[in-house]
Amino acid sequence: MKSYSTSAHITVYGNKGIGEYEVKQYCVFPDKFRVETIEPLFLKGKVTVFNDGKWKVYHPLIDKYFEIENLRNIDQIVYLGIIQKDLFVSSDSKYKFENKDDKDFIMISCRIPKESEYGKFAVLYLNKDNFNPVMMEIIDNSQNVKVRVNYNDFEYNKDFDDSLFKLN
Repeated sequence: MKSYSTSAHITVYGNKGIGEYEVKQYCVFPDKFRVETIEPLFLKGKVTVFNDGKWKVYHPLIDKYFEIENLRNIDQIVYLGIIQKDLFVSSDSKYKFENKDDKDFIMISCRIPKESEYGKFAVLYLNKDNFNPVMMEIIDNSQNVKVRVNYNDFEYNKDFDDSLFKLN
C-alpha cells in the first residue's frame, strides 16, 4: 500500500464522555497525511495536514492556519484514525482470522510504540475477501477500547496531487 483515501467514522471514548467524528482521510506513505473533518458541524471544515515533518491545521471556528511543533506523531495518528502502515508490519504484529458479527476478518494487532495516552495496542480488522480495512481499535492496558474507527469507501494506491498536503 503506497497510499489510500477513505471516509471514516471515529469514536473516541474519553474520561469526559464519547466524541464522534466523520472525516475524510488521504495518506501517502510514509509521511503525508490529510484529514478533513465533516462532523460534528462546529468542526466542519477543519483540516489537519502532516507534510515536510510538520503538522499544520486550519480551524474554521477561528478562521486561522497554525503549525503544531511539539506534537507526538503517534498520538495524533492514532487519534485521527490514520492507518499507520509501519505499526501493522512490525515484528511484534500478530495476525489471525476472526469472525465478528457474522463476518470474516483478518485481524492484525500490535503494540503502539512509545506508549500513547490513547492506548497501548492497535487492532486492525481487514475484510477477508478484499483486504480492505474495515475497522481499527485502540485498546488500553485494561483492554478497554479508547478509539474505534470504522472505514468506508476505502481506496488503495490513489494518486494525489502534492498540493493536497499543503496548507497556507
